[in-house]
This record gives sequence, structure tokens and C-alpha cells, in this order.
Amino acid sequence: MNNVDFENLTPMLKQYLETKNEYKGAILFFRLGDFYEMFFDDALLASKELDLTLTQRAAGGMNKAPMCGVPYHVANQYISRLVEKGYKVAICDQLEDPKEAEGIVKRGVTRVVTPGTFTDTDFLEKAKNNYLLSIFAKENYMSLAYVDYTTGELFYREDSFLDKNMLTSDILSTLAKLEPSEFIVNEEFADKLKSIGHGNFNLYLSNETVDWFKIKDFLNSDFLEDVRSKRLEKSLSLYQLLIYLFKTQKRGLNHINRINMVNKKAVMGIDESAIRNLEIFESLASGKRKGSLLDSIDFCNNSMGKRALRRFLEEPLQEKAAIEERLDFVEILVHDPLYKDRLRAILKDIYDIERLSTKISEKSLNPRDLINLKQSLLLTEDIRSLLNERQDACIKKLRNYVNLEEIKNLIDRAIVDEPSLNPEERFIKRGYDPEFDEIYEAATRGSDFIIELEEREKQKTGIPKLRVRYNKILGYFIEVTKSYLDQIPNDYIRKQTLVGSERYFTLELKSMESKILAAKGQVLEKQKEILDFIGSRVLEKLADIQDLARKIARLDALTSLGQLAFLRNYTRPKINSKNNLIIKDGRHPSVEVMMDEEFIPNDVIFSENSLIKIITGPNMAGKSTYMRMCAIITIMAHIGSFVPASRADICIVDKIFTRIGASDNLGKGESTFMVEMKEVAKITSEATSKSLLILDEVGRGTSTSDGLAIAWALTEYIDKYLKCKTLFATHYHELADIEKNLPLVENLHLSVKEIDGKLVFLRKILKGSSDNSYGIEVADLAGVSKILTSRAYEILEQLDNKDVKIQTKQKNFKQESIFEKERLDFIDNIRKINIDDLTPLMGLNLLSKLKEVADKL
Repeated sequence: MNNVDFENLTPMLKQYLETKNEYKGAILFFRLGDFYEMFFDDALLASKELDLTLTQRAAGGMNKAPMCGVPYHVANQYISRLVEKGYKVAICDQLEDPKEAEGIVKRGVTRVVTPGTFTDTDFLEKAKNNYLLSIFAKENYMSLAYVDYTTGELFYREDSFLDKNMLTSDILSTLAKLEPSEFIVNEEFADKLKSIGHGNFNLYLSNETVDWFKIKDFLNSDFLEDVRSKRLEKSLSLYQLLIYLFKTQKRGLNHINRINMVNKKAVMGIDESAIRNLEIFESLASGKRKGSLLDSIDFCNNSMGKRALRRFLEEPLQEKAAIEERLDFVEILVHDPLYKDRLRAILKDIYDIERLSTKISEKSLNPRDLINLKQSLLLTEDIRSLLNERQDACIKKLRNYVNLEEIKNLIDRAIVDEPSLNPEERFIKRGYDPEFDEIYEAATRGSDFIIELEEREKQKTGIPKLRVRYNKILGYFIEVTKSYLDQIPNDYIRKQTLVGSERYFTLELKSMESKILAAKGQVLEKQKEILDFIGSRVLEKLADIQDLARKIARLDALTSLGQLAFLRNYTRPKINSKNNLIIKDGRHPSVEVMMDEEFIPNDVIFSENSLIKIITGPNMAGKSTYMRMCAIITIMAHIGSFVPASRADICIVDKIFTRIGASDNLGKGESTFMVEMKEVAKITSEATSKSLLILDEVGRGTSTSDGLAIAWALTEYIDKYLKCKTLFATHYHELADIEKNLPLVENLHLSVKEIDGKLVFLRKILKGSSDNSYGIEVADLAGVSKILTSRAYEILEQLDNKDVKIQTKQKNFKQESIFEKERLDFIDNIRKINIDDLTPLMGLNLLSKLKEVADKL
């Protein structure tokens, strides 16, 4: 396109290129008559991505412009396919009637469809929110604002950190949880995002002025009041999020009517590594939802509930009372399965009214949307009646939503029960609007005239296949195949010649045509007027509809947990305020449902006097499954779910960290061992006494002696400074000796048996350590050559003659010899704090974090 001779282009293509220059990052859909056309580079790209025929158009002079296009009435399908692939699409419409235009038709972009503002529910993932995320990060401060444009839910969080690594870690965890379709970021943080593998974002300048006056007319008045009451007028992340919506959607944001403040301390912290390693949302093997924790516990009946259940896992609760309230509801359903099934039977028929929010806001509801809304409102009243049957405190909150009978009755009076998606067909009920009925009858008489005329002309001419037809270009016409041309009357006037037929009109048909079309136009105009009126009445109740949708979504998610507990015989966990974490006969929920054989249950027992478990045993014995099981059961308890165990006594856990598996980051020049050590550094700096650590094979990415030294020192550090619940799987059998000197450490091992020279995994956790990793036996099971394994046994025998002993440092363990850097970093971070930039709330949060770190040092 750089080689295009702009001066010699046709006026229309000049208009195209001028518009394209304003939206360089988007594919431009340019309206020409009944088509959206693409030209030049956009045509080359779109023809490839959408399998469209690429043609050329005269562009002025000797120029030829590559071109492809799609019919306007099916354009949404093609736009959705492009957005699904990550492209943005700018829709340029005709802003005036071409018949009335003087010169070239006025055109302009009416909307830019992007991955984060995509609203086509046929293409969106139904079980997941489609978030647009805005990030502002500078020095040690960060604010995040994110919105699901389809539902109107907007969330906000800000925080300050001791160092930039902790800030970056927090943002990465947020990205892993939310999986936003699109995000925008300030310039200072852009390079950092690129360096950690997130290069596809929209950039904004950090020195932009926040000017709410610029967009206030596009925002809901309740929302603006919420901005003021929460003192967010200066938030650049929130402002830039709304500016981006304003610039791309070019319409009011009525469905975004409040800000949901995210309280980080109210939810369990699960970092990016833990989300991935525990397979909370996706399976490690496939990268798909199937096989994940979310997939294994999902018994939701509708899309709203599925998204709510995912949010439960994104934000496990920290408040004991809130957890108990969910557990109370689940217990009611488990003990009264008939009541549960009655609720579920209603919930499964409720439409995704949450995602109607955008259509309601834009007044673009079609008749079928209204019928779906009406039927859902009817069902929510049935649900209210069911909830009223019980007086439990946990149920009373769920039935506290507004009765929208007025809207339901309006739709019921006005819209037919099964409306067509064709806007030219009648969808207004007879009797709702007498004026409309009269106009429609007049149009119907015109249609009857056409039927009568066709029958009359058949009899008059003797032509049995004569047809009276209509299209938008020719209007009404009489069509006769060429085999009957000798029977054409003299009063037929030729209108068009086709290969196999001729088209005619008569003066009678021509005179009636204008009357019929005028009547049809009046019908469509009046019908749209009625639809717009109903849409405006629904818009008045949008906030109530959204509140209802949220409560129904929450109810469905909780009912899913009830179904899960009932079908799988799960147990209600006891939530304790101490530091005990006890699981009896625990099972891994995702692994259990995929196994053909019975899952072998195991116990996990953490107490004040036994916080660190060193786990030994061969590969494939089940160490990783055992550790993951403990973490997942802990998460399930914190979302208010029953758990796969015969008994569970779970304390409040503030954060879960995992160090599992081997991975490198060659793009940043980081080896497997460097990645591993960065994760260890993160854990030691952020974990508290209320955290749960899952450590698998720490130290294996370097030499045996170095790896063992690091694993040993890490265990001592956890014992002395963190004192948090830790499961540490290792093949360093020497590490088992640490139990003798550190009181919080206990050795465990996975039992195995050798039967007839074959290794049998019993999958049972036992006290004590294993003195053999059975690595060569596992190699045998994997089919490694006998020549190789026989030689391995010989070498192993020689190595076993060497005696390696490590002396534990306890009383003489000096922090400064190993962890001096952390102390110095702490002091340096305090020096870097700019007190003038801190709000009172940020200052209190920062002081709390400083004390938390100081307690460790």
C-alpha cells in the first residue's frame, strides 16, 4: 500500500485510504451498497483468513486495487471469525442515503470490534468471561481495571509493592487467572511485558491527562458517582480502559454502572506457577479445559453459572464466615437431593441474560432476545418460590432480587411467542397496538392482491408456470419461462430478459406496487418503533436485570457444588482458625474421575509441630499427585466446596506456591535452573506462616552437590523463618537426615514393592524415608534397552561405595552467610520508597508488608 499513487486514485478509494490511515491497526470493512469491501493489504489478508475470492478494482489511472468483500447482512459472521483469530475490525458505514448524496457518499467508522470488546455469543467461550484489562504500573505502584464488555462487570484493584519483581509477579498471576482477550498498558511497563513474553497489547502514554469531561456523556451517571465515591478520579488504568471503550465502541456505556473493588486480602493468593502446575483451569498435557480442576467440578446448568464457578476458583475466599455460608448451602442440597434437583431443573432453562447487557444498553435487542428474557424472568420467580420454602440464612440472601414482573408482562403483551429472526416478518401480537394492526391489515391486503393477480393472470394467459415475484432492484414483476413466450398478452411490458425467462409488468401491477411497498414500509417502521419502545423500558431496568443475573449465576455455581458433593460423596470440610491442615483419605478430584481403577486415598497431616514433609520415593510412585491433591483440596475448601476425603480439617491458607517441573526460558537466556531459582526466590520473599508450599525436585537443575546444598538450605530456611506448611518431594535421600535436627520436619515416602523382579507402585504414603529412587527399575518399565539398564546397575553399585554426609547447621546457622542479600534488599527497598507518592491507604498497606518481611528477617 506504500506504493499506491494517492493523487491518481478514484475519490472513493481516497476516502477509503484516509479512513484506513486513522485505523491502521484494524482491518477496515468499507460499506459499498450491499457489501462490505476490503482493499489493498486488507484485501490480501482477509481473503486468506476468510477464504474469500480476491479480485481487482479500477483505482484510477493505470492502478488496480486488490479487493474482496462480504454481503452486509452476513458480515457479522466474517467479523467474528477475524476477531476470533486476534484481529481488530473497523466497521465503516454509509452515514447518508446514497440517493440523496451530493458527490461521494459520506462514510465513517461506527465501531471497532476488538478481542476485548467482542460480543458475538456464537463465537465467545460461554463458560469464561471475555475480559479487557488495563494496566498501569510505575516504580512499585500498580493499578488494574478490567471489564467484561458483554456483561458490563468492571473490576478495579490497586496496590504497592516492596520491589518491582513482586509487582511483576502479581500482574503475571492476574493474567494467568483472568486470561484477558486483550489488554492495554502504560509505556513504562510495556518493555517489561515484552521481556516476559506478553508482546501483544495496546499502548498508552503515562503522562496523558485524565479528563472525565471528555467521556462523561457516554457513561452511566451511577458509574460516575461510583468513581467519585471511591476516589478513583485520578486512576489512569480506569480512565484509559474507558477511553479505549469510548474510542472503539463510539456509543454509550450504560451497562457499566458500578465498580467492583477487588480486595486482595480477602482472597487466597495463587500465583501463575501454581495456576499452571495445579491445572486449575487447563490441563498441562493438552492446554484444554478438559482434565482441569474446573472441568472436574463443573456441574453448572447454564453459562452464567459456569462463569461464576470459574470466578470462585479465581478468588478462593479468606474469610471463614463467607466460606461457611457457602458450605451451609451445599450441605442443604446434599441432605435434600429432591430440593436440589428441583432447583437444577429450573436453572437449566434460564437464558444467558447476563450477556444481554450490551444489547440492552445499545437498544439492539431483537424479538427473540426479548422472549428469552421474558421466559427467564418467569423462571426466576419459580426459583424465588423454591427459595422461599426455606428460611436458612444462606438462602435468604440468594432470593433478594427485584421482581421484574412489569417488564415480563410488557414483553408478554407485545411480542409473539415464537418470533422469526427475519425483521420483515410480523412479531407484534395482534391487539397490542391498534394502529399497527390497521397498518398491517392494509399491507396484508396488498399481499392478497398479488396472490389474486397471479391466479388471474394464469387463467387469462393459460400459462401454468406464470409467477408474480419481487426483488429490491426491480420491484414487482411477472416472470414467464421462454417456452410460453408466444402466449404473452399485448399489455405485458418487458422489464428484464434472463437466460431462461422473461420478466414483465403491467400498468395495474405498477400502480399497486407503490401502495404495497408504502404499506410494507409503514409496517416495518411502526414495528421497529414498538420494539425500540420496549427496549427503552428494558434499559430502565438494566441495573436490576444485571443484579438478578449475578444472583442466578451465583446460585447455579453453588448448586453445581451441591451436585458435585452429592454425586461423588464428598465431605464437608471443617474450617479452623488455627494452623492445622488435616486430610484423611484424600483423593485428587481430577485424577480420580479419569481413572478406570480405584484411586488410592492418602492422609495429609500438618500441625504446629509438624509443618514440613520431606517426601521420597521413586518416579511414578505418586509424589506429585499426592502434593497436588493436598493443594487442590485446600483450594476447594476455600471456595466453599465439599472435598474428596473422609474427613478434612482445613485452616485458612493465604497463598499457595508451587515449584514443580522443569522448564526454561531460552528467549530471556534463562536456563531451567535459573527459572527454578527465580521461583524459589519468589517463594522465600512472599510466603508467610499461613502459606502452603508445594516443592518438587528443587535443585535438580545443577550438580548433585550444589542441588542438595540448595535443597538442604531451603528446608532450613523454611523451618527457621517461614514456618509454613510445606510438601517437599526430592530424590536427594540425604535430605531425610535433616529430620533428626529440625523439629518441624517429618519424613514421608511412597511405598513400592518388588515382585518377581518387577516394581509395583502401591501409591500409599507412609512415615519414614525411602533409601532408593528405583530410577533404573523405572527405566526398565519404560522399555529402555536391557544392555543400558544392566550397565546402569553396575555403575550404581560403584557409586554406592561413596559415602556422602552433610552436617546440619542449627544453632550455628547464620542468616547472613546465606540470606544476607535478602536483608540488604529489604533495606534498599525501604530507601526507594517515595513517601510523597503514597496515599494514606497505600501507606498502611505498605507498612503491613514491611512488617511481614521484617518478621521473616
